[in-house]
Amino acid sequence: MTLAARAASAVCVALLAAACSAPAPRPVPPPRVPASPYQLGIDLDFYWHPDQNVTALVTKEAAYARGLGANAVLISFPVYTGSAKAVTATTGASTPPPAVLAAAVLAIRAQGLRAGVRPLLSEANLGESRVRFLPASVAGWLASYRKVILPYARAAQQAGASFFYTGAELSAFARAPQWQQVTAAVRAVFTGRLYFSANWNGPATIRALPGSGGAGVTVAADAYPVSSASPGQFGPWWAAEARELPKGTVLAEAGIAAQAGMQQHPWDLGSPSQPLDPQLQAAWFSAACGALKADRLGGIYFWSIYVSQPLDVPPTPGTAMQFTDSPGASAIRACFTALRGPA
Repeated sequence: MTLAARAASAVCVALLAAACSAPAPRPVPPPRVPASPYQLGIDLDFYWHPDQNVTALVTKEAAYARGLGANAVLISFPVYTGSAKAVTATTGASTPPPAVLAAAVLAIRAQGLRAGVRPLLSEANLGESRVRFLPASVAGWLASYRKVILPYARAAQQAGASFFYTGAELSAFARAPQWQQVTAAVRAVFTGRLYFSANWNGPATIRALPGSGGAGVTVAADAYPVSSASPGQFGPWWAAEARELPKGTVLAEAGIAAQAGMQQHPWDLGSPSQPLDPQLQAAWFSAACGALKADRLGGIYFWSIYVSQPLDVPPTPGTAMQFTDSPGASAIRACFTALRGPA
């Protein structure tokens, strides 16, 4: 057994033996490509079910990301709150246990990729977007949220994750002073880079990015800028919009449904009654990628694939925000190839 495999097994045993019923994946060499100054990633949406073989599933998804040319995978997993006026954050039935999350991180790292971990507040009980959610007591809610995410920060550290996000898209209280306690608690157990991903959908939200999540975190952007440009003009439009972002900003989410007109509300999942327009999604992805280099940003993660998703099935009108086996995937591969530089 290699040293890396022995370390992976030790982490699994220490966290939860049941989560590691499948053998830890054997590390493989990183992709034979030049090192990139960018984070080139795929978002992995992780809603957990007890019957999942997480190691096997995430190994496939990480290998898929690697095949597209990615050098990182960002895991988003759900945390919950009771309602739009709730005072506490909680885990839920679809929240992976910390040890299961650690197994997912290990599977990603075994493919030669960096792993990031991001708690994402589910909108299931909110009745509104998480960007508008404002708990009845910000201090009380963040105190409970801190307790919820700390075991995941520990698991991310023990499994060797490179990045941990203290929060995402909680725009209504992103500058609350209590984020300092969240950051301090996570920093005490996680030595990698800390991020807070803020919502970006236009000039007003760009102005709100600095200071989101408080001191001690790097602000990333969940990139859903509203556009009236035609697909043929996405390139120059994206470059102009992203120029206003702070240099080095990582786009923690960049996604759009493959349907006509979705540039006007790119966060929308799409409509099952509307036909697909795969070329629109591909053009959007290519434009976001071009802006990354033109505007000296720090990286991009394309939204998304989910744990247990078939990876050889193209999107349908009911799954229009997916990109596997489609022109969107080809655009991602071309993006990562260009940003890695010549082989």
